[in-house]
Amino acid sequence: MRLSLFVLLTQVLSASATVVTVTVTATAVNPNVQCTGAVPPTPSPFDKCVKDHDGKSEFQLNGVKCFCIQDGSVQCTGVPLPTPSPFDKCVKDHDGKSTFEINGIMCGCIQDGSVQCTGAVPPTPSPYEKCVQDHDGKSTFEINGIMCGCIQDGSVQCTGVPLPTPSPFDKCVKDHDGKSTFEINGIMCGCIQDGSVQCTGAVPPTPSPYEKCVQDHDGKSTFEINGIMCGCIQDGSVQCTGVPKTTTL
Repeated sequence: MRLSLFVLLTQVLSASATVVTVTVTATAVNPNVQCTGAVPPTPSPFDKCVKDHDGKSEFQLNGVKCFCIQDGSVQCTGVPLPTPSPFDKCVKDHDGKSTFEINGIMCGCIQDGSVQCTGAVPPTPSPYEKCVQDHDGKSTFEINGIMCGCIQDGSVQCTGVPLPTPSPFDKCVKDHDGKSTFEINGIMCGCIQDGSVQCTGAVPPTPSPYEKCVQDHDGKSTFEINGIMCGCIQDGSVQCTGVPKTTTL
């Protein structure tokens, strides 16, 4: 009986020594290994779907709004997203912000989609630009009939020579807002070289008897018939002096 107990005790001690030896050896080989004993949880299908779409539960696919549902699948509305308004596009272009800074100045999107900033000081115009502004945006202009213009230092320089008398054509153009062709009562008209206005598609007015007489005599109101000086009078008839034209020697 004593012998059996001794043998059993020896076996138990031997097994304990073996366990201790193994434990010490493992610690010596991997001193930095620590185990918590906990297994990370498996993500739900919904969480995996969100992870697969950059952490977003709602996103766009080909312009259509889609989102993850609980079983991990993707569901879409089937309707393309509406075209953003100019304001919304401006906000999107500035990282989703309707107000932001540009070069240290507070700016914001307005309804037409443009950007408006406050506190910005408009640049000071150069002397030349100010001269142009002061003369209705023109760099050359007339003063008392003399051609003048702005120069780089902002002063006005004039030629000192009166402008030449415009030709009849140029005067016609000037009288019609600088246009050589224009409409009168819905009819297209234009200036011609003699300064008169000619229209297309319009019925010419009936000439007066006097005008018809002039037209019939090559546009002349006075003329000769058989060496006698004659002329048109207001009723359209021709009146002559009855005296032959004197020949100058």
